[in-house]
Amino acid sequence: MATLDDFEIEVRLKRFPAVAKAEAHDAIRNLRVTARHGEFLCLVGPSGCGKTTLLNLIAGLDQDFEGRLRLPRVANGSAPLVGYVFQTPRLLPWRTVAENIELVLTPEQAASGVVD
Repeated sequence: MATLDDFEIEVRLKRFPAVAKAEAHDAIRNLRVTARHGEFLCLVGPSGCGKTTLLNLIAGLDQDFEGRLRLPRVANGSAPLVGYVFQTPRLLPWRTVAENIELVLTPEQAASGVVD
């Protein structure tokens, strides 16, 4: 059975630059979260507090921040073990469900039809 590493996030600063009339602002500052394998984390807070921003950092969708992420990795794998479900549907409507899923698979996984 594969073992997992611990989870550690340190975001010293995630800043959004000024755009049009909106001023630059710090979305996340001095956040540190750790969890050991088997622990359960829940991210809650009011609208605009940075929950989605943090999830985007964890998923690697936004890499423009000061800090570091140490995410669980399967012992025999090199990529972090992260799953993400968007708040707003992100499926491509012109593709089938299978074609949408294949977008995130490696070529080997897509060819085999088996996902680990």
